[in-house]
Amino acid sequence: ILAGSQGRQLPIDAVATIIEQSARGLHDAHVATNNLGEPLHIVHRDISPQNLLVGVDGAARITDFGVAQAAERLTKTIGFKVKGKFPYCSPEQARAQPLDHRSDVFALGIVMWEALTLRPLFQRSSPAEILEAHTQPIASPCIWRPEVPHPLANIVLRALQYDPNARFQSALEMAEAIRATGVAAQTADIKTLVQERAG
Repeated sequence: ILAGSQGRQLPIDAVATIIEQSARGLHDAHVATNNLGEPLHIVHRDISPQNLLVGVDGAARITDFGVAQAAERLTKTIGFKVKGKFPYCSPEQARAQPLDHRSDVFALGIVMWEALTLRPLFQRSSPAEILEAHTQPIASPCIWRPEVPHPLANIVLRALQYDPNARFQSALEMAEAIRATGVAAQTADIKTLVQERAG
């Protein structure tokens, strides 16, 4: 529903709810453990509109963990190859630097910014230009959509901090911040939206 909006804005409360649910799902992956109870340290690395699905039940789900990284196989699978969709990479991912769950928080921030504004944030013609864009200030979504509540806009901008230490330190923290704004859609409204947009 986020990827297929076809140039039509999604209601702000629906975006808030979909992103909140997605953040909670991400957190579940980030804190997953093996059968011994040891953390897997999973990082999705490919959060994008295409990988956030909303079902006919009105619930958001994260899909395509095909490029996800777990610490147990980190040294064997990554090398210096950047995986994931470049316009949705965090600065550290785009530079093939070590990643943790905060990289996914950044990517989810991109999705939220774009869902609110219907504009691409880091779409450029080359990876080098995207790396350059990662040095530029990010405008508030209120610039493009003034009706976005400022507390919600501030959440987007915090998720999009280039310094991982300045972002939300977990996807759950981001989800709780969204919940605290009080901006939320009813499940029935999201079900209707799915039917209208996706059939």
